[in-house]
Amino acid sequence: MSCFIIEDKSINKIVDFFIECAYSKEEFKPEITRIINSYGYDLTYNSDDENPNANKLGLQMKKLNLMAYNDCYKNKLDGVFDESVKFKFDYDTKRENNLIQMLKHIQCFIYQCSEGDYTEDKFYLTFVKIEKVLIGYIISHLDDYKKAKWE
Repeated sequence: MSCFIIEDKSINKIVDFFIECAYSKEEFKPEITRIINSYGYDLTYNSDDENPNANKLGLQMKKLNLMAYNDCYKNKLDGVFDESVKFKFDYDTKRENNLIQMLKHIQCFIYQCSEGDYTEDKFYLTFVKIEKVLIGYIISHLDDYKKAKWE
């Protein structure tokens, strides 16, 4: 299996989507918020300042990806897991409005973090749960699904 380091802009799109979910009562979004909150990331923030949990979530995503990459390529990144790993949420991220594209971002993240023993990690499994919610929502809104018989 191959692995690559996900760009910060892709992590930003995922975190931005989770922030959008935190402020929405629309269909599946409260379920995604519940999953993120269960891991300790409340992304609602009533201030003009930066959302500290957005930065923490993005940083944890980046570190998980780097650890999986490191396992895949046998410690090519020796020593990068100290304070030198940085992530700053970009509030100017262009919002991803296409749910299928968002699903692909999340699936790419899951795939790129699946090296090593990380597939049993609670943080990794958080994204697997979110992927299932999105897949279920997308499929349930397809015309063929709506036309299919319940039998």
